[in-house]
Amino acid sequence: MNRIILQEIVHSYGRTAQFPQEAIDALAKGAKDLPEAAMTLLDTVCTDYQKSEKLTYAMQEEFEKAASPVHIYTAQMLFYMANLPLLEEKYRQKGLQAALFDRVLFDLRAKLFECKDVYDIWGSFVAIWFARFFNFSLYGIERLEFAPFRMEYDYTGQGVTVKKGDFAIDVHIPSGAPLSHGDVLRSYQRAAEFFNCRIFVCESWMLYPAHREMLNDCPNLMAFFRDYDVVEEGESRDDLWRIFGAKYGEKPENLPRDTALRRVYADRLEKGLPIGWGKGILVLK
Repeated sequence: MNRIILQEIVHSYGRTAQFPQEAIDALAKGAKDLPEAAMTLLDTVCTDYQKSEKLTYAMQEEFEKAASPVHIYTAQMLFYMANLPLLEEKYRQKGLQAALFDRVLFDLRAKLFECKDVYDIWGSFVAIWFARFFNFSLYGIERLEFAPFRMEYDYTGQGVTVKKGDFAIDVHIPSGAPLSHGDVLRSYQRAAEFFNCRIFVCESWMLYPAHREMLNDCPNLMAFFRDYDVVEEGESRDDLWRIFGAKYGEKPENLPRDTALRRVYADRLEKGLPIGWGKGILVLK
């Protein structure tokens, strides 16, 4: 791979993924500015991935170091975009629907905007997440994303008993679109058909049990919450950037309150009340 091809990939897939032109230009400039050592390494990575289905954090990290002075977050995005043509071909070879590949691009776009919002850089600061798509351990199906895994504990509820080691589906909620409950339910149904499983597990700030009292004015989020039997919870502020973006870290009284969700969380932080996460199980009927 050379710079011209990488820039063409950035422009082509960037447009398909509906990246802003400003982002496409910034990523293309990053591709142009990559040192020769980084381009050589990227060529090796792409050649290896063509023969296998493995992109690892070690590969990404080695490329990030070689990519300097290109910003690390821009380099992370370029690392995965360079392999998009290969991933698209692998999807075709496996007989996977084009819509599933489109959801990979949707996720890249979501992470692109998160990085811009939080760090004012076009790229990604959680790009290792993308490796799961490239390694075929994560799929975007309709609104949500799903990863097959084995249960780590026994569970009895919702009319079923699930044993440790049983097959289940891990649920993830990408940003970038409204969380319509109808879209969410269709996503579960499609995933159940895709994986032949109806046991869903989700760990998220969205399942924090205190939301029962906090979020009466957030119907979509609460509809998502009520689908789950919450079996574990804890306190944490790690996901506040998802709510406030770049504003997270400011004093609570200065946080934006332009949405119902932000108002509730800003008020709660100002009062010194706890916030956190929950882990829930959904058995699809």
